[in-house]
Amino acid sequence: MTVAEANAIIEAISNTDKASWEKTRWLGYITCLTQGAKLKNPTDLLKFSWEINEADSIEIKDTRTVEEVTKGLIELMAKHERGEGRIFSFNDF
Repeated sequence: MTVAEANAIIEAISNTDKASWEKTRWLGYITCLTQGAKLKNPTDLLKFSWEINEADSIEIKDTRTVEEVTKGLIELMAKHERGEGRIFSFNDF
């Protein structure tokens, strides 16, 4: 098997998954409409990663280093063990 053949197989599998997810979204969309939801199209219910444009994507600007994040997580875990903090809050560090 060549690299080109492997890429073609991977792409075909990916397209099959996309079609399956899009069918599922349509079923969810129709179900929501029967329950009175005010949706204009299926993308109002769920937008897939392959449908998001660069303009729609959110840019995350995090300037912290790995060491700073690690230190913050260690401090957060220590607070949690002492009963002083919430383990699921990302704003604590």
